[in-house]
Amino acid sequence: MRGDAGRAAGRLCVVGQTLKVWDLASGRVEATLDGHADGVLACAVTRDGRRVVSASADGTLKVWDLASGRAEATLEGHEFGVTACAVTPDGRRVVSASADGTLKVWNPSSGCAEATL
Repeated sequence: MRGDAGRAAGRLCVVGQTLKVWDLASGRVEATLDGHADGVLACAVTRDGRRVVSASADGTLKVWDLASGRAEATLEGHEFGVTACAVTPDGRRVVSASADGTLKVWNPSSGCAEATL
Protein backbone atom coordinates (compact mmCIF):
# COMPACT_ATOMS: atom_id res chain seq x y z
CA MET A 1 0.00 0.00 0.00
CA ARG A 2 1.08 3.53 -0.67
CA GLY A 3 0.45 6.95 0.78
CA ASP A 4 -2.44 7.60 3.14
CA ALA A 5 -3.89 4.09 2.79
CA GLY A 6 -0.56 2.54 3.77
CA ARG A 7 -0.23 4.80 6.79
CA ALA A 8 -3.80 4.01 7.88
CA ALA A 9 -3.40 0.26 7.32
CA GLY A 10 -0.23 0.28 9.39
CA ARG A 11 -2.25 1.67 12.31
CA LEU A 12 -5.00 -1.00 12.33
CA CYS A 13 -5.19 -4.16 14.37
CA VAL A 14 -8.08 -6.60 14.44
CA VAL A 15 -8.94 -7.85 17.92
CA GLY A 16 -11.92 -10.21 18.00
CA GLN A 17 -15.03 -8.22 17.15
CA THR A 18 -13.24 -4.86 17.01
CA LEU A 19 -10.62 -2.93 15.08
CA LYS A 20 -8.15 -0.81 16.99
CA VAL A 21 -6.47 2.28 15.53
CA TRP A 22 -3.03 3.00 17.00
CA ASP A 23 -0.82 6.05 17.19
CA LEU A 24 2.43 4.36 16.20
CA ALA A 25 4.64 7.12 17.61
CA SER A 26 3.20 6.92 21.14
CA GLY A 27 1.94 3.33 21.08
CA ARG A 28 -1.48 4.45 22.30
CA VAL A 29 -4.86 3.31 21.00
CA GLU A 30 -6.56 6.26 19.26
CA ALA A 31 -9.88 4.56 18.62
CA THR A 32 -11.68 1.27 19.02
CA LEU A 33 -14.12 0.51 16.22
CA ASP A 34 -16.71 -1.74 17.81
CA GLY A 35 -19.99 -2.84 16.29
CA HIS A 36 -19.83 -6.36 14.88
CA ALA A 37 -21.67 -9.21 16.60
CA ASP A 38 -18.92 -11.73 15.75
CA GLY A 39 -15.23 -11.74 14.87
CA VAL A 40 -13.72 -9.45 12.25
CA LEU A 41 -12.13 -11.60 9.53
CA ALA A 42 -10.75 -8.96 7.15
CA CYS A 43 -10.50 -5.25 6.54
CA ALA A 44 -9.61 -2.87 3.72
CA VAL A 45 -8.61 0.79 3.82
CA THR A 46 -9.69 3.34 1.22
CA ARG A 47 -6.89 4.85 -0.88
CA ASP A 48 -7.25 8.24 0.84
CA GLY A 49 -6.87 6.58 4.26
CA ARG A 50 -10.08 8.12 5.60
CA ARG A 51 -12.21 5.01 5.83
CA VAL A 52 -11.83 1.33 6.58
CA VAL A 53 -14.22 -1.49 5.70
CA SER A 54 -14.43 -4.44 8.08
CA ALA A 55 -15.75 -7.89 7.16
CA SER A 56 -17.19 -10.08 9.89
CA ALA A 57 -18.22 -13.63 10.68
CA ASP A 58 -21.61 -12.08 11.57
CA GLY A 59 -22.30 -11.77 7.80
CA THR A 60 -21.96 -7.99 7.62
CA LEU A 61 -19.47 -5.38 6.51
CA LYS A 62 -19.10 -2.02 8.19
CA VAL A 63 -17.74 1.18 6.66
CA TRP A 64 -15.92 3.21 9.32
CA ASP A 65 -14.84 6.84 9.31
CA LEU A 66 -11.35 6.77 10.84
CA ALA A 67 -11.44 10.41 11.98
CA SER A 68 -14.62 10.02 14.05
CA GLY A 69 -14.46 6.29 14.77
CA ARG A 70 -18.09 5.94 13.74
CA ALA A 71 -19.69 3.37 11.46
CA GLU A 72 -21.07 5.19 8.42
CA ALA A 73 -22.83 2.15 6.99
CA THR A 74 -23.57 -1.50 7.65
CA LEU A 75 -23.71 -3.64 4.52
CA GLU A 76 -26.03 -6.62 4.98
CA GLY A 77 -26.91 -9.34 2.50
CA HIS A 78 -24.60 -12.33 2.86
CA GLU A 79 -26.07 -15.50 4.36
CA PHE A 80 -22.85 -16.51 6.15
CA GLY A 81 -19.68 -14.85 7.38
CA VAL A 82 -17.81 -12.38 5.19
CA THR A 83 -14.27 -13.68 4.75
CA ALA A 84 -12.67 -10.99 2.56
CA CYS A 85 -13.23 -7.46 1.32
CA ALA A 86 -11.61 -4.90 -0.96
CA VAL A 87 -12.25 -1.28 -1.86
CA THR A 88 -11.97 -0.06 -5.45
CA PRO A 89 -9.23 2.53 -6.08
CA ASP A 90 -11.82 5.34 -6.37
CA GLY A 91 -13.49 4.27 -3.10
CA ARG A 92 -16.92 4.09 -4.73
CA ARG A 93 -17.40 0.32 -4.47
CA VAL A 94 -16.66 -2.44 -1.98
CA VAL A 95 -16.31 -6.08 -3.03
CA SER A 96 -16.90 -8.83 -0.49
CA ALA A 97 -16.50 -12.60 -0.45
CA SER A 98 -18.51 -14.83 1.85
CA ALA A 99 -18.61 -18.38 3.16
CA ASP A 100 -22.00 -18.55 1.41
CA GLY A 101 -20.05 -18.87 -1.88
CA THR A 102 -20.92 -15.44 -3.25
CA LEU A 103 -19.11 -12.24 -4.11
CA LYS A 104 -21.02 -9.00 -3.76
CA VAL A 105 -20.33 -5.56 -5.18
CA TRP A 106 -21.60 -2.81 -2.86
CA ASN A 107 -22.22 0.89 -3.09
CA PRO A 108 -21.09 2.00 0.37
CA SER A 109 -22.90 5.35 0.05
CA SER A 110 -26.30 3.75 -0.39
CA GLY A 111 -25.53 0.55 1.54
CA CYS A 112 -26.95 -1.51 -1.31
CA ALA A 113 -25.50 -4.53 -3.08
CA GLU A 114 -25.31 -3.73 -6.79
CA ALA A 115 -24.33 -7.21 -7.95
CA THR A 116 -24.04 -10.75 -6.63
CA LEU A 117 -21.72 -13.19 -8.36
